[in-house]
Amino acid sequence: MRDTRETLQWYQDHETTGQLGYNPDGMCLKICREARGLPSRYPSALAAQLATPAKHRIRQVSEITRGMVVFYDDPKDSNPYGHIVTVVGRVKGANRSELSSLLVRTNSVRSGRVVVVRGNYFPVRWGDEFQFAATWLNGYELDLEHPAGGKRVDRPPLTKKAPRLREAIKELEASREYHEKKGHDRLVRALSRDIQAIRQTIRDFS
Repeated sequence: MRDTRETLQWYQDHETTGQLGYNPDGMCLKICREARGLPSRYPSALAAQLATPAKHRIRQVSEITRGMVVFYDDPKDSNPYGHIVTVVGRVKGANRSELSSLLVRTNSVRSGRVVVVRGNYFPVRWGDEFQFAATWLNGYELDLEHPAGGKRVDRPPLTKKAPRLREAIKELEASREYHEKKGHDRLVRALSRDIQAIRQTIRDFS
């Protein structure tokens, strides 16, 4: 896994379709995990959001730091995939409790590019509200910045695709059962879609 410094450098080196090797439009989760050097696990940002353990969710904007990912979603719109970005900094002198103080890297704002926008861009322009930031993505605790002299935490090695995908199915099935009980039909449909997509991936590469 890349640490935060290496992740931010990756973004600088992969700002365009040509540098990425694919069109970034609609690829928010892929971009965030590739920036970190993480393997695939979930088919959509919404699935990754719902699978994030509660202990790794940061809801206070003032506590968000560089390298964390941030999830956005509008439960009422027609986009069933959600959105995810990576925090790359803060606006100097801005109020740290406001989303507008965050600087994030994102796709789907300028065609063929991954650009920096403020953290309130998505609620204002897309209607997608801030859900939470996270210190975890695709089954891995992120290697975030540490205080001067702080000890870097050892991370588990990246594992093979099939076992991780089967783990993801179990996680999403548990989440689907929870949201079925709550009557969250949109989330149930999205989770069912993503579970089927993972199963198809396993079949394709078995």
